[in-house]
Amino acid sequence: MGLNDSSPGAMRNGRALSDQWAESVVVRPRTTERHITVHKRLVLAFALSILTLIIVTVVAVVLSVRFEECGGGGGRGRDGAATGEAGPRGAAKSNGSRGERGGDRADEEAAQPWRNSRLPGSVRPRHYDLRVAVNMDNFTFTGDVSVELECVNATRFIVLHADRLEVERVSVTAEGGGGGRPANRPGGGAMRVHRHFPYPATQMYVVVLHRELKPARLYRLNVSFSAAIEDDLLGFFRSSYTVQREKRTVNTSELHQFLILPKAIGNNSDICTIFNNYNNTPAFLETEDVPDDVKTGILPCVWPLALSSSNRSEVDSWFNLRLKNYLRFLSKSLISPTVVQNASCLAFQKLVSVMGNNFTYSSDFEQSDVYTTISSYLGNDSQARCYNASDAEQNSTAWFVNYIGGFVQFITVEDLTTFISDSQTELFFVNEANLELFNNTNIPEDVTDYYISKLFEFNVAAALASNIQTITTETFESLGSATAGLSSGQIASVAPSVLISSLSSLGSVSTWNQEQSTTIIQAITASGFMINNASSLESLGSLIAGVPSESIEAIPASELSSLAQSSSFVSNMLTASTVVQQTFVQQIISLNTSSASVVQNIPDAMATEIPPSLLLFSSENVDVDAINKKEWTSDQAAMFFETLDGANLDTEELNPSVLQGFTCTSVKKMGKSRIRGMVRACRPRKGRKKVQLKEPQLSCMSNLVQEDLSQKFTEYPSDMLLYINSKDVQSGNCRSYLTALGAADFSVASAVLNKDSLLLNEAKTCLGISGVELSKDNVEVLGNMACTLDGSYIEKSDHLILEKLKACNDLSSSQVDAIEAMLMTGETRYGEDYNLTDCRPNTTRRAAAGAMKSSILHCSARYSFILP
Repeated sequence: MGLNDSSPGAMRNGRALSDQWAESVVVRPRTTERHITVHKRLVLAFALSILTLIIVTVVAVVLSVRFEECGGGGGRGRDGAATGEAGPRGAAKSNGSRGERGGDRADEEAAQPWRNSRLPGSVRPRHYDLRVAVNMDNFTFTGDVSVELECVNATRFIVLHADRLEVERVSVTAEGGGGGRPANRPGGGAMRVHRHFPYPATQMYVVVLHRELKPARLYRLNVSFSAAIEDDLLGFFRSSYTVQREKRTVNTSELHQFLILPKAIGNNSDICTIFNNYNNTPAFLETEDVPDDVKTGILPCVWPLALSSSNRSEVDSWFNLRLKNYLRFLSKSLISPTVVQNASCLAFQKLVSVMGNNFTYSSDFEQSDVYTTISSYLGNDSQARCYNASDAEQNSTAWFVNYIGGFVQFITVEDLTTFISDSQTELFFVNEANLELFNNTNIPEDVTDYYISKLFEFNVAAALASNIQTITTETFESLGSATAGLSSGQIASVAPSVLISSLSSLGSVSTWNQEQSTTIIQAITASGFMINNASSLESLGSLIAGVPSESIEAIPASELSSLAQSSSFVSNMLTASTVVQQTFVQQIISLNTSSASVVQNIPDAMATEIPPSLLLFSSENVDVDAINKKEWTSDQAAMFFETLDGANLDTEELNPSVLQGFTCTSVKKMGKSRIRGMVRACRPRKGRKKVQLKEPQLSCMSNLVQEDLSQKFTEYPSDMLLYINSKDVQSGNCRSYLTALGAADFSVASAVLNKDSLLLNEAKTCLGISGVELSKDNVEVLGNMACTLDGSYIEKSDHLILEKLKACNDLSSSQVDAIEAMLMTGETRYGEDYNLTDCRPNTTRRAAAGAMKSSILHCSARYSFILP
């Protein structure tokens, strides 16, 4: 067979070919059709190869990106933005998940362990080496921590608990072996850190590695960090003390965490040592919760601080906020006379109020023990302790209400004569609030008789005064406060020289009427007494009520400004006519008309006379503290309410007269959070005046909170609840809604809204009431809604409804008839003593005493029996 042999078994290039391949190499003619077919196949194959390459490249890129996101490489998912956290999809891919991609939270936390509030178990710390250096000059600290870790499960993540730290450097080193093998074994060396980032939501810090840690191997994590020392109770916090005039800083860490540790404190004296040297006690008490046994130890340490506070706002903060959760741990020793004796008057007054109003007593002491302390505190002075006519904080004549309160049932006649002097008896006994306090059937009978006999003596003195023919300086001095019993005609007959020489006595009488004051002032000015300077005006005392506005205008404004600093003078000025008060205020304003100066210069109690146009502050010059000390009208408060948005303030501390400036216009630029804070601040609070709001304000509030209405209805003003849509009240919460609504003033709502019947129908549906009979529980829940009920409900209801009707502003004739019918049954707690026609009970001795007190109060209305 030669080279040219073309048979199927021929040789090619010296090699024998199979028949198949020999067939393929036989020279054939090249036709056009065959040429085209071959090229089509080549092009198609090339295109498919290119397409496959593109698809493989895209898949590789996507997997690479998702892998980087899972490793913290800057994912910008909803949860990972700005933290380097991977989004849920990337997390799922990096873990090879081919199941659910999005909604399973457990899968997300497994892929992103820093999202869980608990540390993952993939690595376990074996040993910590920590170094911290504190710089108290600039209140910072730096540190390094080296942690020996054992890998439990393969992972690329090391997750640490850390908050508010600036991490400066992170490194991870493989220790070269597992278990207890030495670090010099093969496999050791630095691990490449891909990224490290904080995750504030769970207070985690995440270290992401380029390759996984291997199970049963040891690694070492090194972290360098720095941070500022905080003013709050997280991490290190600041406290200081002074030794030999040098201020030193106490470096204590996490007082709260320390105190809750088991057996952290050996005894209570140790706790007191801590708080005696800690200068941020108020913040701790307000923000930190500790176990009951720790509260029991803390209370004796801080109790003297509460009792010694002498500023009303500070006293309220101690009792209403800081010690709110501590007061139930009061003991007999803490309320003993020895401990309470040196309390400030305001703190003592607050203590009496707290202990006498729904306080839960422990087995250690009872109300009688508290009264023993009250008696000791008040019985040490020859005059009424804590009464000062020239001090605005202590010049209230409702002295018995303020300093004895609900403990009046324990008072004795000896106490009455010991607590106050003879000269103060009339001053306090005729006070209406005190009269109402002593209108109590639990008070000993001899005390009631003594009180009433004194009231008769005062009236007799006034009657005697009206019969005196010749009046001298000695007469005025002898009569004292009974001088007010003189008629205007008698006063006009007194020689002007006697009136002038008796000004000190006349000016101390607090019960002059306008006609009497005017008569005296006209008499002395006609005889030459000049009211032309601050000294002469101040010498008039309570007679200022009779001074004409022209005399005020004649006194230099600078002198009046000085008088405005005297609380006794301001108290007397408040008895003058509105025109005189306005003239006084305008004189002071004339010195400086800037809004800031006006607020500073006008006495707090007279701020209502400031023209609203002068209260246009800017957010830069508004003085919230000065504003918050004064009383305002709603029109005044509305003028500056908008500027409060830019101020650094605690809405909870705003006084009720400021909050009544809330309008839709004044809050339109405020954020939702600030608006919610303002609305919440208007809620009813014990020991605090009600925020008086009108229907447009309440309706506005209701609309503003409607989108995010809380089901905790006590967080809102009671009157606002009249305007919320019943559909926004979840069915299971209708009772709590009605209970909160029960504190509202139902007379606020316009009659055209028909709120009375609408709300009553809703209440009957919620409480399952059929007909007109209301049980004791129904009445308790409905509260002030009782004021809207007609006589048919009142007659058929539990007797508790009589107590609820006390809060009504007015009663219809049908309601009074129903009340009378209920009383006449003799089955109520008022018994059969009351006759509503003339307000005089039956003629028993005890009933006569009660009748006298009731008639002194309000016996003009048919339903005056409602008084307690």
